[in-house]
Amino acid sequence: MTETDVCNMALGMLGHDRVISGDFRTATSTEALRCRLFFDASRRAVLSSDGHHWRFAEDTIKLDLEAPQNPDEYGDLPYLYQLPEDCLNIIRVHRREDDKWPVDFVPSGRYVRCSEERATVIYVRDMKEIADWPQLPLDALCAELAARLAGPMTGNVDKAKAAKQDAKNALRAAQLWNAKQFENPPSRDDRYVISRGCHRGERPNGRR
Repeated sequence: MTETDVCNMALGMLGHDRVISGDFRTATSTEALRCRLFFDASRRAVLSSDGHHWRFAEDTIKLDLEAPQNPDEYGDLPYLYQLPEDCLNIIRVHRREDDKWPVDFVPSGRYVRCSEERATVIYVRDMKEIADWPQLPLDALCAELAARLAGPMTGNVDKAKAAKQDAKNALRAAQLWNAKQFENPPSRDDRYVISRGCHRGERPNGRR
């Protein structure tokens, strides 16, 4: 799926008959112009929703120290790192030599302050490669774009409200799907028990 496909799906959600031909970023139709106004903001809104941790958009980077600061002024967070331009949300920071050792941090604009001189940052990036998005987050993006287009494209208050609710529902569905990506897969014993139609902790014969 391309960015233009996303735009056309969003327009279709609004019952709009005309579609965008070619690249919406260079097309001159009213539909393309409107989509250009809202597309990037819609993408960032979905990816950064409530500080959500999207597994598919996670990235890791070892940042170079920008400048050590006065510990007396900044207390336990004297080290300053500049974040990459595509960073939307910081998930966690850990010691560079030990990913199991979390580091205290505080975001500060395009920077992050932390307690370690050598640190690694895991973050949600502004993933612009639409073709690499999973289906449910992609559906949420289409719905979010439709919600932002609803007012100017339809001029109908009720349709705009309905589109916003649809966007919330689509985002919630995507978040639930995403949460399942972090669940631990069942062990070998669990897979056997599940295959026998039993609950975890219950033996195949029904005893615990």
